[in-house]
Amino acid sequence: MSTLIANNHISTILLVGLTFISVWLAQSTIEQNVLVILVTLSVMVKGQLIVDTFMELYQAPNKWRYVLLSYVVLVPLILAIIIYS
Repeated sequence: MSTLIANNHISTILLVGLTFISVWLAQSTIEQNVLVILVTLSVMVKGQLIVDTFMELYQAPNKWRYVLLSYVVLVPLILAIIIYS
């Protein structure tokens, strides 16, 4: 139980840190192409953390875990493709 709580705390800190980094990047003068890539990667990592840690799908059948993880990867990629085109 304490390991699960520790994982939740670490994941929460990572999620907040990635959010702060994304906000900082949005306020900076970084080129839009680089910004889109960095924020898309941040969204993917955050989604993976949520699926595995808070939804606890690391214990679920692989089919369900992969469906949600593919959603976390595909949606940001599709949005990045739309922005680039």
